Amino acid sequence: MTSTRVNAPNSGTDGNPSAVALPDVRAAIVYQSRRVGEPFEIVLRLREADGGFSQPMVLDAVGSTARMPEATLLNDGSLLVSWLAETSSGGEARTNVLGQRFDMQGGALSDSFTLSSRALSEGRYLDTQLEARREGGFVVQVVGVEATDDRWENDWDQAVVFPRDDSITPLDPEGPGWRTQLIPLA
Repeated sequence: MTSTRVNAPNSGTDGNPSAVALPDVRAAIVYQSRRVGEPFEIVLRLREADGGFSQPMVLDAVGSTARMPEATLLNDGSLLVSWLAETSSGGEARTNVLGQRFDMQGGALSDSFTLSSRALSEGRYLDTQLEARREGGFVVQVVGVEATDDRWENDWDQAVVFPRDDSITPLDPEGPGWRTQLIPLA
């Protein structure tokens, strides 16, 4: 195994990397990054077979609190990246798991889209895990806390199953397979 330093430019604020091996001996690495005075961004870099790196690609990371990225390779050969972000729209603050798909060269196959969302007044997402399913599609597991009175408590987690790789495109978010199973985890 070869160790790799990916996020050297901002070592004090870059972090939470997630890496996935690509079929052609390369690797895709995502991490959160922030320049002084700027919001957090999610960055994708490809590690080439010769050990070199692609230029950093900043994802279409909606929200100034983009953090905790995850990456997985789907059965159709595309790369799916997810991250946590808090957004505000119409006066309502929300906690979200957002995602974006890429091809093997790092080209965007979609804009960012919502994988899971809830009002921040109800609770906050703390962590997420993304995993491709052998039979196609993927699972997003979310860990969070409930908002009760003026405190955050009552840890919980859930899994959202997306049964097909193509059910994640923003073209048909309400179509067949979109969040067909919500599984509370014990």
